[in-house]
Amino acid sequence: MKKKLLIILVFFPLSQYYYKKFYFKKNKKWEIQYWNLLGLYNKKIYKKFSNDKSIVKKKQFTNINCFNDIKKKFKNLPKSFHYISYIPYSFKFSLIDRFLKIYGGRKSIIRFSGNINPVTTYDQLNFIRKNFNFKVLTKITLSFFRRINYIIYNEIISAKPKKIFVPNQIWLNIYKKKYPKSKLIETFDYEYQIFNNLKKKSTSKKFIVFVDQMADLPFDEQVLHNKSKYLNRNNYWSKLNKFLNFCEKKYEFKSLIAAHPRRNRKDLPPIDKKLIFNKTPQLIRDAALVILHHSTASRLAVLFEKPMIILTIDEFEKMLGRTLEMSKISNDLNLNLINLDSYNYEKSNQPLNTRLKINKKKYKEYQNKYIQFKGNKSNNIWEIVLSKLDDDH
Repeated sequence: MKKKLLIILVFFPLSQYYYKKFYFKKNKKWEIQYWNLLGLYNKKIYKKFSNDKSIVKKKQFTNINCFNDIKKKFKNLPKSFHYISYIPYSFKFSLIDRFLKIYGGRKSIIRFSGNINPVTTYDQLNFIRKNFNFKVLTKITLSFFRRINYIIYNEIISAKPKKIFVPNQIWLNIYKKKYPKSKLIETFDYEYQIFNNLKKKSTSKKFIVFVDQMADLPFDEQVLHNKSKYLNRNNYWSKLNKFLNFCEKKYEFKSLIAAHPRRNRKDLPPIDKKLIFNKTPQLIRDAALVILHHSTASRLAVLFEKPMIILTIDEFEKMLGRTLEMSKISNDLNLNLINLDSYNYEKSNQPLNTRLKINKKKYKEYQNKYIQFKGNKSNNIWEIVLSKLDDDH
């Protein structure tokens, strides 16, 4: 029996993290191809992040760097196939999406992350009132045009999905309104899958882990907004180093850095802490305390019931989405939210989780609201995806 084809559109190199996250097992029914469109979108960033020695090489993972590569791929397409878009909306990508539909493709969407932090009109107006200046005005103007582009690319050019795989009830309700004709299928947050694979091997150790998010220059900012500078790198890591040293004395634990999965090993931050690559879930599982900004890794800390401290800086406070995200998770989980630019190390009444306790009730509520549907029994997202796509004849 001829295998069915599933194409997954991505825009990042195949790091160890994404190799584990996506499906590379042999399958009797499915041929799965990954088209990496990062080189087509931004060649400079593609070269920068593709030279790392940790990048995994797989035949089914193809780097698309020009339109001739796309033409070759389209020539070999069968009359009917499935595809999943895991890329940002742009004119180029939306056209590729539409032509895949024209060539016989059936589109699906997977939402791996359960977090959502909607920005209301009140939030926007309040943020503008507090931070209004020329820079904010420029951002507002650019945001307006980006919104128009998003509507054109997403609502007009791109194909509508046949099926959508959602991790929680909140996303299910959102997609139900946005795509009323699409079939919605319940899954769970990807971190829940990692948790189920690691929970039996849990060994509690006495160390603090900081989850690196490449805050000095995030991958998405480089790719989507073409930024070469985000914040003062040395200043940022100096503040962080000071806080981690403070925590080490406070708790009498050493601190480690869980390196971001996209960080190049040649791009080590200026900090006197050990960086550990490709072990973030294990480090969170075994840590006594997890420190982070606004990472999806926070959901692993929730599942493993780990105490957390959320860190911000003045520069983050100028970003509405990021500010709301950190504020929301700290409120939902009853966590300390600390600004490194104003934290007073001398005062004992400054907020800090001194006893390393968690609010189990709030952690459980958060899990049921954002991480999984109640009564979920499956442990693998791809088993659900391939099973449901297989039903579509």
